[in-house]
Amino acid sequence: MWIKTLQVFAVTGAAPDGWAEAFASHPLREPGREQRQTMGFVRPPYCESWVDQVDDRYAFATGVASRHLPKAAIERAVKKRLEEWQRPEPPTKKELDDLWVAVEAELLPQAPVVEEHAQAVYCHRDRLLYVFASNQKGAEALQMTVRHALGSFVIEPIRPRVQVGVEMTRWVREGVPPILELGESMVLDVTEGGTATFRNQDLRAEAVLGHLDAGAVVRRLSLMWNKQLRFEMTDRGELVRIGPPGWKLQPAGILAFWPEVMAQLPSLVADMAALMQARLEPVGNPAEFQAQPGRSSQGTTQGSPSPREVASDPDATGEPESEADPIARMALADAMGSLGSDQGTDDPTTRAGFVPVVMPVHDAPVAKVRELLDRLHGREALSGLVVMRRRTDAYRALYGWANERGLPVTLMDEPDGECAIPAEATAAVCDLRDPVASKVAQAASQVGLRVLRLQPPR
Repeated sequence: MWIKTLQVFAVTGAAPDGWAEAFASHPLREPGREQRQTMGFVRPPYCESWVDQVDDRYAFATGVASRHLPKAAIERAVKKRLEEWQRPEPPTKKELDDLWVAVEAELLPQAPVVEEHAQAVYCHRDRLLYVFASNQKGAEALQMTVRHALGSFVIEPIRPRVQVGVEMTRWVREGVPPILELGESMVLDVTEGGTATFRNQDLRAEAVLGHLDAGAVVRRLSLMWNKQLRFEMTDRGELVRIGPPGWKLQPAGILAFWPEVMAQLPSLVADMAALMQARLEPVGNPAEFQAQPGRSSQGTTQGSPSPREVASDPDATGEPESEADPIARMALADAMGSLGSDQGTDDPTTRAGFVPVVMPVHDAPVAKVRELLDRLHGREALSGLVVMRRRTDAYRALYGWANERGLPVTLMDEPDGECAIPAEATAAVCDLRDPVASKVAQAASQVGLRVLRLQPPR
């Protein structure tokens, strides 16, 4: 089989172009002498990066390294210590607890270390995360590791909207949907509270159907999809033991050939989700940036304003915008990284200081814009600011905030066609829900600038 256990999640607001750098900072390490376990990322096989990308799909793996110290081993050592107890009175509960802790601390550094890996593939176009793990604990460890590396990772499990056990029972009685074939194994919940297991049997045999007539419900059922993949389905809607007929490779090696797996797996998941009436879309409207074919930046500063336009801005006046406007709040994403390459005529490595192009949504509340700038300045002191000429209170607030602190301001025109990033800019900080901000982020990444995303707060 390919996959022992599959879990599928809808993902909100992912920016996978920055994952490789973030994951590289959190590799799986050996547990310390006093550590039970550690979690971190491992490189996919045959891949120099921490994330293996093919088109809009990103494969990665996490691991848990645990010191294997069974409770029975500690109990045995504690018992031997008690046999040597010298005092006439028995130990108190506190003394027993202290002895247990001391013995565990003594044995732990010598305990062998075992590793368990979990693999995942994220499809950016569909915003779905496919997690391949041997058990629920491995899948949860993968989620925790990703959140630790990125600062946030908003996912929602895909859940069926029908009673899966009842539906599978009906399939056995009346026949499976056309895209499926009935397998040869099944587990039933029988009326007495136990289970009945059938293997290598005709599941339409009279003896089997007799259990269903008596009220048994299918808990687990083997199926074949489109004559291509065998799998089993549980009464919770989980897909397990997935793979082509006769496949011998163990699931641990799946990332070595994951593009081939993903040529079929999304179709299987989509078909089964349709049968189970499960939603395969993320909640809400995530702010994300996707490179658009045919859209590019020249990477030059032709047509940009003069190097320093610090004179009074004729648009930097006006009444503050109402806080009651229905605009989503902004927060600086902890996950950040370069989204581009070193193309362009200007070398960003020669630029000094932190001078970002800051692009909130055009109608963001003034108070939120200033709060954003204060937080950004606290994390990495600004040496200046690049502000786009947009006649809104949000952008006037950018200009006013910089002037109050004596920071030089470079103005840039709203792009008409291709976007030119001023030479002074060293980064872009963008709320990518704004189409113009997305265009600026794309142009910045193409000239090798850091791109920091703005997203709704957690």
